[in-house]
Order: sequence, then structure tokens, then C-alpha cells
Amino acid sequence: MQSFLHAFLSQTDGGATSSPGGGLVGMLPFFAMMIAVFYFIVWRPQGKERKRQQEWLARMQKGEEVVLQSGIVGVIHSVDDRLVVLDVGGGNKLRVLKTQVAGQFKQQAPAQPAKAEAKK
Repeated sequence: MQSFLHAFLSQTDGGATSSPGGGLVGMLPFFAMMIAVFYFIVWRPQGKERKRQQEWLARMQKGEEVVLQSGIVGVIHSVDDRLVVLDVGGGNKLRVLKTQVAGQFKQQAPAQPAKAEAKK
């Protein structure tokens, strides 16, 4: 058993020579391509969306209907540097951080019933 294991472990690659670090140099273009794809698919679109959201938060005005990240919908009563006061109905007002406002609330139109299949 020991001689079989020794013979198996002592096998060579048949005289092929390899340069030190050759595997890493060959993988470099692959890694560069992966980073480029990751940048254009993930990082760049997220950065654009984050910039658009920050610009919108800076332009918020009294009277806009917004939704918070928690799902609460309200009308802006007042806007400060860091805080937004929302009127959530019934005379109730909430003070929340500007960063917790997810965006403008847009009501969706009621869904149209599916059309019946044409009779044959």
C-alpha cells in the first residue's frame, strides 16, 4: 500500500516546465474582466441611483406625498436640514430623518380585469 501511495505522489508532469507565478499572470486578465463587469453591472448603477436619491431629498417640498422605508405614507408638513415632519392623517405628525424617506408616493391605477379568451 505504501509503495502505491509513494508512486502516486512522486509522479511528474512529463517534463513540462513552468515559470514561477505563471498561473497568476495568466489569471490577471480574467480578474480584470470580472472587476470591470462587476463595476458596470453593480457599482455604477448604484452610484447613479444614490446620487439621484440625494438630489431628490435636497429638493423635497412641503405638500409632497412621500413613503418612508418602513412603508408609512404621509404628506410633508415641514423640512429641516436633517428632519422631515410628516402629516400621516388624523392630525398625527411624525418626525423622521430625511434619509428614511424612500421616495415620492405614487398610487397605482387599479388593475384591469383580465380579458376573457376569445371564443372559438
